Amino acid sequence: HSNPQSDTNPEADCYSQAYKYPHTHPHSNAHSNPQMTLAQTVEVVRPSVVRIETFGGSGSGVIFKIEDLTAYIVTNWHVVSDAGYVKVTINDSRTYDKGLVHGTNVEKDLAVVSICCDSTFKAVEFGDTSDLQGGDEVITMGYPLAIEGEATITRGIVSAVRYDADCACEVIQTDAAINPGNSGGPLFSLDGNILGINTFKIEETRSGRPVEGLGFAVSASSAKGIAERLSHIEPDREVFGPENVFLNHDPSDGLIAAEYAGSVWRSDLYVSGIFVNPYDAVNDWSHGFMMRQTSEDGRMFLIFIIRSNRTWVVFTRGHDADATTRELDDGYLSGLDIKGGGENYLEATLEGDQGVFAVNGEIVATLDVSRADPAGYIAVVSGLYEGDEQHGAVTRVKGFTVAPIR
Repeated sequence: HSNPQSDTNPEADCYSQAYKYPHTHPHSNAHSNPQMTLAQTVEVVRPSVVRIETFGGSGSGVIFKIEDLTAYIVTNWHVVSDAGYVKVTINDSRTYDKGLVHGTNVEKDLAVVSICCDSTFKAVEFGDTSDLQGGDEVITMGYPLAIEGEATITRGIVSAVRYDADCACEVIQTDAAINPGNSGGPLFSLDGNILGINTFKIEETRSGRPVEGLGFAVSASSAKGIAERLSHIEPDREVFGPENVFLNHDPSDGLIAAEYAGSVWRSDLYVSGIFVNPYDAVNDWSHGFMMRQTSEDGRMFLIFIIRSNRTWVVFTRGHDADATTRELDDGYLSGLDIKGGGENYLEATLEGDQGVFAVNGEIVATLDVSRADPAGYIAVVSGLYEGDEQHGAVTRVKGFTVAPIR
């Protein structure tokens, strides 16, 4: 979809290679500084390597510049995806819950996030990769597999440097281990400069045979200029969350329990949250999202919910003559967690007349939602059907987040 915050300029790669910045070393940063041991290099750069978490997973990143107590972090686009805010942790000690996503470049799988405000932030420079060659030693740092603790280090060599047509950029192939969670983290020279941003690894051939030592990073020659430009994009701040919400059941009022995302009014949006079942399926429950809610009495809406009978439902009420509530679609969910305290992750993306709905990471439907109003308020809701509320019970929602489709 169209994303005005994304950096999709076809000249971006040329720009990034032509846009030169001063750096400390007059010669290639690809080669080690004989005055620094590997342990010393790691000690210097570790405070700049961060963990990035969204409700869909986690990855890594690296601080590449600091301005006015704000640290700018380059990472992968696929780590932050369409999130407006992400959680950033430095040195496994300082956590910033609202790292702000400035902009993304989907083609080159890059994104920039900022955190504020701290005088102790540490940045690392991009290195010069112009004479980087096979056999040069490198290290990677990051937070693989969401393992708790400080950033881990792996060591290897440059296997090759080549142009990649898929990303229209220069990539570095390395045998240094790149595991899930390392995505977005830095590939360093032995003297501690950023040579690339780790992006992906190949684990098997097309025929399914396993392979080892095939990791790839977007080269600094392609990433540096793009990261700088993305850092200057003013992000769309019309987002909400992540917030933890408590929906109190009160069957006596005859109303759906709802908690709105503040005053956010959106047409195109991404909304997500982890719903915690109030009790097991012996007693009925239903919960999910209400979107594009417009009228004062709440009668115009688009709703996506899951139910304790292992089903999902999307229904709407628009400006029809009879203003009736109509079911758009429903389906069975074999993998739904229906026990008391069980958790299910719901996502919905609305763009124009199309809605995409997912449960626990799996898309369950792509629907025409044109019958709903084109924009409106957003809320988490519970107790959509009579009998779905037990007095005194609470439906919890963890990480209720609304982000614009940019």
